[in-house]
Amino acid sequence: MPIRRAVRARVTAAGGALAVVVACAPPPPPVRPEVPESEPDSTWHDAPHKDVNCTTVRTPVEPDLIGLDASARASLDSQRHEGVFVVRYRGHGCDTRIDILPSCTAAGSYAFMPYSATESKVAHGDAELYAEFPLAASRLASRVTGESALRADVMLAGIEAIKAPRTYRVEDLQGDCQGATHVVSKIYVGGFAMAIGNTHGLEARPSLFRGGSTSDDAVILQREGSAKACEEAQEKGAFNPACDVPLRLALLPIPVACDSDSGKCGTVAEALPLGDASAPLASAPRTGDGGAEPAPGGMVHIPGGTFTMGARSRVDLKNDPARRTVTVAAFDLDVTEVTVSDYTACVDRSLCPAAPTDQPTCNYGHADRANHPMNCIDWNQAWAYCHAQGKRLPTEEEWEFAARGGPEERTYPWGISEPSRQLCWSGITKRDGTCPVRTFAAGAYGLYDMAGNVSEWSSSPYSADRKDARVCRGGGWSDARALDFRGAYRDPHAPSNRDSDLGVRCAR
Repeated sequence: MPIRRAVRARVTAAGGALAVVVACAPPPPPVRPEVPESEPDSTWHDAPHKDVNCTTVRTPVEPDLIGLDASARASLDSQRHEGVFVVRYRGHGCDTRIDILPSCTAAGSYAFMPYSATESKVAHGDAELYAEFPLAASRLASRVTGESALRADVMLAGIEAIKAPRTYRVEDLQGDCQGATHVVSKIYVGGFAMAIGNTHGLEARPSLFRGGSTSDDAVILQREGSAKACEEAQEKGAFNPACDVPLRLALLPIPVACDSDSGKCGTVAEALPLGDASAPLASAPRTGDGGAEPAPGGMVHIPGGTFTMGARSRVDLKNDPARRTVTVAAFDLDVTEVTVSDYTACVDRSLCPAAPTDQPTCNYGHADRANHPMNCIDWNQAWAYCHAQGKRLPTEEEWEFAARGGPEERTYPWGISEPSRQLCWSGITKRDGTCPVRTFAAGAYGLYDMAGNVSEWSSSPYSADRKDARVCRGGGWSDARALDFRGAYRDPHAPSNRDSDLGVRCAR
């Protein structure tokens, strides 16, 4: 899925404001960012490359700052020490922009909390470059050519988070907040190193933070933060000023009042028109992988068809359904899993029961997880939510048909290859909870997170001898086995189960 397109990028840091722009349409002449003197002029193109497909470019929910100009990140670093700050964040197609609003503030302050994660991202060509480094892709595009690849090693050693998580509404903001869409709820800090080089040598290198083989021809583009300091910070769970580079943001959408006529609730970002100068994150479903058409209510329409359900791999597992031919009628399915924000709105309308908040991995009641999947709900709560929306739980036949691309009969939502970094799971990066929805690229039919974030309730009983159990599909963040994420894999759960890796997606 090549998505190479020459784009213009602007990274500016002036008056405390940070702006990151990736644009499809030719904008005014850009302010050129700081790049090495050896950076060729081909970084800047006036005409689009023919093989970029902007519909495949996703706007990250938790945007990484890796690869951006250091001065832009320094501007953000300065802003966080002034208190809780507010941004205008939007994306549409290839367009992605974050603007810090220096005159707009929100009540509260940030406090350090330990966090330990070590990640490595590799991009071979522009398709993976836009998937892994969407905010900096245009700045780095000229580097990834031919046999070369781009790699970034990241050591996350802490989070600056709002002390008392809460929901910020428009009326809670102070100052000039025109166009504000999100409050920055967390700043992930640590250190990183980024290099370009031969694909084989780059992937074989143990770490970019230390000297590598002289034969891997890797060229370090950026290295910020001390690796030794980050290791100490991770080990001790303590702040270290030498490992305090802002690397990632968590954004809390600003909600708007519910429409009294329709009962629909939303966010400022969703309310802004996409074609406007302050266009936000696209919230409507797009025609995605598999050719599904958008349907009302945040759903995609999936045409009916016939497929072989329960296709076996080389591993023969008793949890796989018996292999059989199944015909599924056309139906609609939610583009994403039901989010905390969605479920909270249902509770506020007295149509859904409140969920437990006593476990740290349960998302309900955490304002900074509004865009995470709703978890820790049992089958009856899942049914009640879907029913309140005029929807229902999907059958396991419908769920598998959608996850496997219908008649394509994919092994996984993305294809036949075993999972690596296509999903939120503990097999590559050890997770301590769910990921925001839409963090990873869409799979079959343009559906997000059909594997790996939370396993999803279905309406189907597990078996004749276990009529009490319901089938759940998709695997969750805590799973580490690749086989748990196959479209054919089914898992039994008692209707009373409330697990942190168990959620819901509705059908109609």
